Amino acid sequence: MTQIIEEMNEVAEGVKIIKALMKLVEDYKVDMPISREVYKVFY
Repeated sequence: MTQIIEEMNEVAEGVKIIKALMKLVEDYKVDMPISREVYKVFY
């Protein structure tokens, strides 16, 4: 994943922020099923 992101010339929205988002989801106990599924795809 890191190599792919480093080599990209375009913006892949959400790829770099999804880990931080999932931490907030867990901390605040918010239900975000779509974000959770996106996270599963990447990690």
